[in-house]
Amino acid sequence: MLDTLRNLNDHEALILLSSTVHSLLPDPGVGSPLAHVLNAPAESREQLLQELRHKLKLSHDDKSPRAQAEIFNTLSSEISKYALKNVDIRQVKARLGARGDLAPGLYEIEIPSHQEKDLASSGVRPNHIEDCVHSPDLVQHLTGQRSSYTISLFLKHISSGHNPFSLFVLAERDGFNLIIRDAIRIYHPDVQIDSAGEPLSVLRAFLQKYGLPMEIASSRPKLLFVDEVFPFIGDAKAILKAIRIERRPSSSFQRNELSDDRTLTIHNDRIRGTTALRVIRELSVVEIGIAYAFNGNQYDDDLRRHGVPVPTS
Repeated sequence: MLDTLRNLNDHEALILLSSTVHSLLPDPGVGSPLAHVLNAPAESREQLLQELRHKLKLSHDDKSPRAQAEIFNTLSSEISKYALKNVDIRQVKARLGARGDLAPGLYEIEIPSHQEKDLASSGVRPNHIEDCVHSPDLVQHLTGQRSSYTISLFLKHISSGHNPFSLFVLAERDGFNLIIRDAIRIYHPDVQIDSAGEPLSVLRAFLQKYGLPMEIASSRPKLLFVDEVFPFIGDAKAILKAIRIERRPSSSFQRNELSDDRTLTIHNDRIRGTTALRVIRELSVVEIGIAYAFNGNQYDDDLRRHGVPVPTS
């Protein structure tokens, strides 16, 4: 804490800090009502500035833009400390994260254990996902209008010699937590994508090549479902029989995981897929945040052709 502020209460400290900032701003010559609201003794402002200059190792007559910027930044930091003193930062982060307003680097990442193993077999490791999520080239936050799902899509373009690709990451938002549901290496020679396009359009382009038609409950066959609700009578387990890929129920596939009664992950030699859904029995509906499936054999063959060591069954 700055010594000049030590004997002031929080309100008085904020007034002095704000008044000092205001005193450093150019005078427009037309008067300012803030001068009355933020009025603090000139000697207190001068004492605070002198303390700041000493702390920042600036001479008392240094009026350079660099010196002014350092003083403004320090004052801003001090104001933030007082303004946020009694604020629960985690609650603020959770609200911002749920809306998709949080900076990518502030989200915390959770990768379900079964998902981590499956993604590694396709050349995607946790550090790849973290880099894509925290430093994306493109990010798209989807907030459900029909469903209650909140989905985030991230894309990072990677130049790798003759095999440039984009890493696509799909996550479900839970406050400031991102639960990773899928990650796909999309090679540019195989899938024509617009480098400036939204991540969702990149996924659509990927599914145009590798996608398999899905049916969910009473829906028509589609390659991609986003934010949809369909009538459905049954529980979360029964939905496995109501999801069909190439007219086969997903419950017939060798490997699938239904996590937390809400996210179906299919990963076997022939078919891969991700379906974020929730059955609401009271309303007799199934909510779908996002859902798709694609040809695992075809995709794995292309990964091997690009040098990714995909294991064979």
